[in-house]
Parts: sequence; C-alpha cells; structure tokens
Amino acid sequence: MEKKPLVGIAIAVHNGIERTRECLLALNQSHYERLYICVVDDGSVDDTWSVLSEEFPEVQAIAGDGNLWWTGGTNLAIRECLDAGCEFVILLNPDCMVEPGTVTTLVNCAFQYPDTMVASVVVDQTNPQKLWWAGTVWGPVKKMLPFVWAFRYRHKRERNYVVGDLPTKPFPTAETGGRGVLIPKSIFDVVGLFDEQVFPHYSADNDFGLRVHEAGYDIIVEPNARVGLYVDETGLNLRPKLTQLPSEYFKRMFSRKHGEFLHCSWHLLLRHVPWYAFLPSLLFWHGLTLWRFFTSSLHTVSDRK
Repeated sequence: MEKKPLVGIAIAVHNGIERTRECLLALNQSHYERLYICVVDDGSVDDTWSVLSEEFPEVQAIAGDGNLWWTGGTNLAIRECLDAGCEFVILLNPDCMVEPGTVTTLVNCAFQYPDTMVASVVVDQTNPQKLWWAGTVWGPVKKMLPFVWAFRYRHKRERNYVVGDLPTKPFPTAETGGRGVLIPKSIFDVVGLFDEQVFPHYSADNDFGLRVHEAGYDIIVEPNARVGLYVDETGLNLRPKLTQLPSEYFKRMFSRKHGEFLHCSWHLLLRHVPWYAFLPSLLFWHGLTLWRFFTSSLHTVSDRK
C-alpha cells in the first residue's frame, strides 16, 4: 500500500458515556493514522454530548433525537463516513475497546481478501484470554431429527473458549455484530445499508450478513484482530428469578429495548429461510429461548442457596 486508505469508524451511542470515553481513548491509541471517527449520539440523557464536544473535538459528532435506535444511528454514521471519502467503515459499539493493532490488521486483511467483510474476534475485556465471539454458523439444525428443517444460528466456538487456541488464519462466518467489523465501500454500494425499517434496533446485523452472502460476498473472521467487551455489562447474560420469568420473557418477546424477539425472528426467517422451514424454525427458536430463560432462572435459584 503506497498510501493507507481512509477508514471510518461508525459508532451509535445512547447513554453510557464512561464506556464511550474508554472506547474513543482506545481508538486514539490505535497504530492506524488515517481514521475518521463518527459518533451518533441518539438522544442521550447523560453528558455524552458535552463530553464528545469538549474532550474529543476531532470526532465528528452527530446528535439524534432518541428515535434512531441502533440501526438508524449506525446508518447515519456510515453515511457520514462514506461522504467523507472513507474506503472502509468499521462498525464499533461504544462498549468495545480495540487493541492498538486491530485497525491495521483489519485493513491488511481486507487487502488480502478484496470485497470481503472482515470481523474482529471479541474477547472478555476483563479476561482477554476468554472468547466471547469468533464466528457464527447459519443453517439447518442437524442431529435433531424432529427439527431437521429448522434453521438456526450457532457459535463456531463456545464462549469462554481459550483465545490462544483459535486458528492463526482468517476463517468464514455467517454473520457478525457491530463489534469491530470492517466493511468495504464496495459492499455498501451493492448491498445497501442496514435495514432500519424492518430491524430498527436488533437483528439488523444478522440480516445484513445474510444479505451480503446472498449478494455473493464473503465474511471472514481475522483472529489477529481483537476487541474487548465488558461481557457482564452486555445484558445478554440473562439470569431472571423464577418469579420474574413471565415478565422478563414478555419483555424479550415484545419490548424493543429488550430485544423484540418475536418481531425480529419472524422477519429474519421470513426473509432468509425456505418457505418449508419457516414455521419449524420459528417454533424451534422460540422454544429454545424459553428453555434458556427457564434454565437461567434455575441457575439463579441454585446460586442463592
């Protein structure tokens, strides 16, 4: 590379200024010089906006009214980066901390694999040798004959897998989240942005990854690019009490803030699985979710004894 390409960093924020500050400070320690950082503050009620203005004047900050949610805020940040001339855009959640060499590693990998999305490995920020995410498999559920026509996502490697045991070379994944994912401009030009109409807050990343594959592009995980995540703060480690199980499950099904799982699962499956797999997949996903809620509640009871 004679001249390093301009790389955009797209971050959508709603409150959580302490983690956002830490995220931006980590980016300032990056070994990559040509970064264009855009943060969309979607109606935060803490001091996010003033901190962005006073402590990070180099960041392009855009204010939302609180109705953008993750997908709208992310799309707005991506558009800003592309309008600024960025050849690549890296999606980064505000609770993710990039390691100093991560951006350079992602860009170098992108040049080795043109027109390909490149995802970072996500590790536990408090214990970087513990894995949180390193790729996903999407397809029919196998080894379970009653659900042979059901489709589902599966992690390639279980959480808490030892990071040092990962392969040394990039490997494929079905989709990614928003944690350190590099997307070339060429893919946006063909596939478009995230679908903020159908998936305003959750599952837009899953849908985008499947659309990318359907358009003929690849998505890979670069094991040498890593971001840290405060795992215990994600809200994904659900441990409701048994007495809270009905209300928490209801929130999971219908509340946008808590996942609106019924809406997201319905539209994802309707869009991306064969017609004969729609109903089995829907039943399987919701049965599995209910089972996870129930077993996590039992663990909570066990922990209290």
